[in-house]
Amino acid sequence: ALETIGFFPVPPDEAGTAGLTLWMPPALYVPKSGNNLMNVLDFLDFVAGPQGCAIVARSVRKIRPLIADCGPHVDVPPALRNLDRYLLDPQRHTFALEFLTPLKGPSLEQICIALGLGVIDAGEAARRYDRDIERRALE
Repeated sequence: ALETIGFFPVPPDEAGTAGLTLWMPPALYVPKSGNNLMNVLDFLDFVAGPQGCAIVARSVRKIRPLIADCGPHVDVPPALRNLDRYLLDPQRHTFALEFLTPLKGPSLEQICIALGLGVIDAGEAARRYDRDIERRALE
């Protein structure tokens, strides 16, 4: 069944502008104040290089690392290969709001659901989100 399933984003209003909202893939984070910073940076270079990409591709096989030099998906179901046209072009993807905002209001999920269902429009969703964040910041 996996060989017969593909991927495409929700069709946009304007043809040719389809994009993808991404949940961030796993990442490696390093504190700037570590004792072995140069060793850690060397390790990160390895992970982001051809050998590291190959190891991740063999081990994980779910989604390619979001590193341009890692190349496209290979030996994976078509749906994952279809993602590459969006993953490899920064103009065709954006990250989910959870990764772009330092504060998340408690009502974010409900606001997104109401917007997705068409209960509210984008302007109203933005106003509700701004109020939600303002309340969170004041707490």
